Amino acid sequence: MAAPGRRKAKAVPRRPLTIINLTWRLNRFEKIFGKRVASEIRHDEVESWFRSLGELSAISFNNYRRVLHAMFSFGVAQGYTASNPIAMIPLYVVPHKAPSILTVAQAEKLVTSAVASEKKLGLLGLVVLGLFAGLRRAEIEQLDWSAVKWDHKMVTVDGAIAKSGSIRNVTLPDNAQAWLLDHRGRTGRVTPRNLKIRLRELWKLAEFKKDGRNELRHSFASYHYDLHQNGPLTAAQRGHSTGTHLLFEHYRCLVPLGEGKKYFAITPSTSTAEPEKCITTPTGTAAA
Repeated sequence: MAAPGRRKAKAVPRRPLTIINLTWRLNRFEKIFGKRVASEIRHDEVESWFRSLGELSAISFNNYRRVLHAMFSFGVAQGYTASNPIAMIPLYVVPHKAPSILTVAQAEKLVTSAVASEKKLGLLGLVVLGLFAGLRRAEIEQLDWSAVKWDHKMVTVDGAIAKSGSIRNVTLPDNAQAWLLDHRGRTGRVTPRNLKIRLRELWKLAEFKKDGRNELRHSFASYHYDLHQNGPLTAAQRGHSTGTHLLFEHYRCLVPLGEGKKYFAITPSTSTAEPEKCITTPTGTAAA
């Protein structure tokens, strides 16, 4: 747990969220195997333990496997065991599923709901930077307002918080700046404490079914590509180090042509939804 992680073949400190994920998954494993000698643990025993956890989705299974694979690889590197038993357990194939995105009406409703509840929830920064700048939620959670370069119309995502480990400048479109006009000059973290509770409340106000983690970023990718028809530009904005493959595979055909222009035209001055009405009057169904 104290050892550094790896990113782009470089040793880097593990992020707090990574430590939390490792801790609770490995704690479950330790309850069963904690007193065993690492070199004596067999892959079939681990597979039986996986089955004892219940009906895991392919993604959950792969997440457990990835954590254990990393732990035993560390053990091999340190000389605690000669081989990694997890390497003999194949990954599950994750069925392809189109990412969930918001409609233009839903995006408008969400941002106006965030405005209406800003004094109570303080989530307008997260919503706007996710919807209209495409930042990852994990990045926004660690972002400071000083990273927003208002005069240069961009947000600097430091390598310490970026998933890729590389610093990048993200364009802040005009409509995003308009929604955040009252936030210029703010200091401190963009997101408040008790974020999960606040997000559930916001989703409830917007009459969405659940607090999705990635709908904002997914929506940005789809509408940004539709607006610009420029894969490398959208991939760079999202911080994809692997180029346009992921973009073309998942986002290119999610929205009708022309919707991107409507999406990035959502501003306080042009919005047809009034914040107060937005909380009580449904304008569309929720995103899955």
